[in-house]
Amino acid sequence: YLAARTPPSHVLTRIGFALIVGGALGNLFDRATYGHVIDYILFHTPVWSFAIFNLADAFIAVGAVVVVFDELIGWRREAKPSSD
Repeated sequence: YLAARTPPSHVLTRIGFALIVGGALGNLFDRATYGHVIDYILFHTPVWSFAIFNLADAFIAVGAVVVVFDELIGWRREAKPSSD
């Protein structure tokens, strides 16, 4: 719904929504095929292991950041007075 209502001029928002949908479809495919989502990326330090995820999770997270970022810069763009 939000992707369809986003104006064509908000290219970053559309890219962000595409990343979110792509990541969700990737996780859905894993869930339908294997019965669970396969995580294969691990951030590991000598002291602590954390953030086990897959590429679909990364797409969802990056897409959300892109959408929020574009909304913030869009808000700042609209707040500037025009030079008409």
